[in-house]
Amino acid sequence: MTDSKMLETMNEPIDPSYLIPILAIDLLLTMLLFLAFALLALKLFRLTYNNEVLLYRRLREIKEAWAQLKKSAPSSFVGQGEKV
Repeated sequence: MTDSKMLETMNEPIDPSYLIPILAIDLLLTMLLFLAFALLALKLFRLTYNNEVLLYRRLREIKEAWAQLKKSAPSSFVGQGEKV
């Protein structure tokens, strides 16, 4: 290509309409990626929340069992455990 031909093509107006489908696909993929991360975060939050609920439920059961044990134990044994 000669220099004059390059200068001619440089001065021609550029039609950017070919970018529209590329940008639409890019936007769609970005939205899908964002949705995937949002769903992953939601699943992780729910898993953590459910584990925390189970943990606190088990802790409450242990405290209730400990209180019941203290009530049923003879008074001479209460408070004689090892001090940490």
